[in-house]
Amino acid sequence: MLSAAGVALAAPALAAPRAGVSVGAEFRTGDYGLGGADIDDYYLPVTVDLSSDKLIFRATVPYARVEGPEGSVLVSDTVLPGQGPRITGSGIGDVIASLTVQDVFVNPNGDLAVDLTGTVKLGTADDDKGLGTGETDYSAQLDVYRFLDRVTLFATFGYKVRGEPPGIDLEDTWFMSFGGARHLSERTSVGASLGYRPEVVSSGDAASEAVVYVARQLSSRTRVSGHVMVGLAEASADWGLGVQVHWSL
Repeated sequence: MLSAAGVALAAPALAAPRAGVSVGAEFRTGDYGLGGADIDDYYLPVTVDLSSDKLIFRATVPYARVEGPEGSVLVSDTVLPGQGPRITGSGIGDVIASLTVQDVFVNPNGDLAVDLTGTVKLGTADDDKGLGTGETDYSAQLDVYRFLDRVTLFATFGYKVRGEPPGIDLEDTWFMSFGGARHLSERTSVGASLGYRPEVVSSGDAASEAVVYVARQLSSRTRVSGHVMVGLAEASADWGLGVQVHWSL
């Protein structure tokens, strides 16, 4: 085993930290299993990221808008439908912070890697407007990547611990997704994924969705991506779409 001094002397110089900012827009709609009026969810996040050779820190501040029956609550990965008249709530959503440790495992061939991410969702959204639960959630996940010639396969396995808002009994849940991406050229890639998580409330349903996306590197500093999602279970939105632009600073 190398001593700490030996490791320090042998380690190469680390690359300078890198920074970036992303702006996105997402829309989702559906009745979430009620069979009544649709709930329309608009989500406009601004994300700042700082990265080094091994770590990526992200902080997201979103603007959220929900149009639907009074009493509906926007949870981090679904909507709990209400039963009242149709109203609109808008404002700053839940601030989200995450830290990713890259390459916690890499196989000798370098074609299989695992990342570890911890995420905190702060209860900053106005729960009186249905923009959030007002509580803090915590989650941890493993992301596994398998690198082939022009294709990357990926899978996510995680667990979320949810805060308990007054009057709502939310379940802590595991979640998973898997998919793949293909590089059509040096600048363009396409991909698809399937996701699943069990019910968030005991009387609710599981959620599952399919996502298809395309990403394009416009320049050395600018990347744009767009996606379309389709809900595959009762507790998912019927459909949605989104776009994101990322600038490296």
